[in-house]
Amino acid sequence: KFVYLPIGEYLVSDRLEWPGDARTAPLILIGQDREKTIIRLTDNNSKYQVTGLTRSVIWTQEMGSADNFRNYIRNLTVNTGNGNSEAIGIQFMSNNMGAVVDVDIVSGDGSGKIGLDLEYNSLNGPLLIKNVKISGFDYGLTTKGSVNSQTIEHLTLENQNTLGLVNDGQVLSVRGINSTNAVIAVYNSSSGSVLTLIDSKLEGGASDKPAIVNN
Repeated sequence: KFVYLPIGEYLVSDRLEWPGDARTAPLILIGQDREKTIIRLTDNNSKYQVTGLTRSVIWTQEMGSADNFRNYIRNLTVNTGNGNSEAIGIQFMSNNMGAVVDVDIVSGDGSGKIGLDLEYNSLNGPLLIKNVKISGFDYGLTTKGSVNSQTIEHLTLENQNTLGLVNDGQVLSVRGINSTNAVIAVYNSSSGSVLTLIDSKLEGGASDKPAIVNN
């Protein structure tokens, strides 16, 4: 199934959810223009302000197996608005075939928990994240689990509050992170985390913060 969004701002008051069974109904969401097709969460939304109860603007389902095939998000912007401290931009899952490509994920006021959440389901991948820019949030991109490897190419991270990219046990192949952050840009948080990182630029750090931490 394809959902095509022409140029415009699409104001949403709650989470956009994928079909219930992605094995039979994969979904491809495409915008007409990356900068001018905007899915925007309403400001000061009470569903995104309850401490400890994070909620995403886009959610691509959560399955108990690695059978979530052919999910794509392309060529648009997701904006979590202002005053939504528990907001996540996108929670994305796909297996074998699937990608987030040419997407901006923006916090209107810099707050929010996660820009791109790949960790909410540990059976996530193989998948591709390409030409994605994440501005604001406590964490830019998070991932975890040992299934099934993830590839990231040309990821821009800026103005995160806590950490840029966080990997907790996943196998990541990354080319071209461009991080402008006073916080740690890349954090391999567990002994099972495997990271190959090339052709990247990590700058703007504080004097007491390394660019990369590998545990």
